[in-house]
Amino acid sequence: MSKKGLIAASVAAGALAAAPAALGASGSGNQVVTGTVASAISVTPSTPVLLAGGTLVPGSSSAATGSGTVAVVSTDRYCLTIADTTNGGKLTNTLGAPAGQFTSRLQWKSPDAGAAAGAGSFADLTGTAANVAINQTNTLLQTWNINYSQTLSGENVPSGVYQTTAAFTGQTC
Repeated sequence: MSKKGLIAASVAAGALAAAPAALGASGSGNQVVTGTVASAISVTPSTPVLLAGGTLVPGSSSAATGSGTVAVVSTDRYCLTIADTTNGGKLTNTLGAPAGQFTSRLQWKSPDAGAAAGAGSFADLTGTAANVAINQTNTLLQTWNINYSQTLSGENVPSGVYQTTAAFTGQTC
């Protein structure tokens, strides 16, 4: 092969080798990455709440008071309610003998700024759910303060350990 033919063959081979790069060949694609956040609500009341430091004096002119908190974690907007479906809000002797139950209901309120309308004033705890908070945004942690008050005047109950249960329910709303 002549020198001229050798140079022409070398140039042609170089052009073939460079052709894919010269055409700018490329490829691309997308990958969708997903995850699911399950709807979840956690409601954790502090317990127990001791009224008047734990000692009630029936007939006293002052009310026995106490405070607790309720922690809420929710992935969705939520509502929080309170009810006592066991004793209807009345403190009851847990010792059973002698039997005893207060005639007036335990009262509750939430002093928090985001509390539901009416939750800022004392109301009777009953077996019917009452709103503590409504239409709250999802949260990693929201703590609600709950204040309790038990009227002691006019109460005549035997000695014992008295309690009732304030049940809190969180649900999407």
